[in-house]
Amino acid sequence: LPRIRIVTVDSLSKQILNSISYLNDDNLLTEPFGKSTCMTIGLAATHLYKIDKDAIMVVLSCDHYINPREKLIELLQAGCQIASDKDFLITIGITPTRAESGYGYIERSDLYDKYHNVSVYHINTFTEKPDRLLAQQYYYGRKHLWNSGMFIWSAKAILDAIREFQPDMATLLDDYSPQIGTDKELDARRYCYEHCEKVSIDVAILEKAENVLVIE
Repeated sequence: LPRIRIVTVDSLSKQILNSISYLNDDNLLTEPFGKSTCMTIGLAATHLYKIDKDAIMVVLSCDHYINPREKLIELLQAGCQIASDKDFLITIGITPTRAESGYGYIERSDLYDKYHNVSVYHINTFTEKPDRLLAQQYYYGRKHLWNSGMFIWSAKAILDAIREFQPDMATLLDDYSPQIGTDKELDARRYCYEHCEKVSIDVAILEKAENVLVIE
């Protein structure tokens, strides 16, 4: 499956390839060290955009338990349809089942649209891990969703957002892109990581951008 990219540390590469038979070295993007999710996503988006200027990007973390899988696929299909039509940055929010203070929250606003059975909302605010009392208010208020860390957007849209809100990182990625596929790629990637800010995609982009939606 040539469209899959797994961003990981080099020490896990062999284990991943041994565990997933349909992947090979071309599916892996190794990070020299962690710099949080903005750089991780920017790296992957740069690679995808170089392959396909119209690429739609689905960002999935490796540590989620998904059940039922068919429901997630339905949400992703709706999100990909939106991202193919307009330059939205789309998050997936989970309806809270308890007053959990260990997760980030998304306050949904008015309905943007419905795609079959999938509701898509504008966003009011993001909140990083609230205290217990605030988490209870969010739980009973029914307007807040857990921030799942799963995202859908075009590679172009997220790179444009990085350019707007993290211009130094965008410059690093612009300089890195021509080195993809050459013998200078890994050295250029390390340079990016050595010189970029360590910041999450939520703080760097999503909390600032106005073109963000959430799928419940």
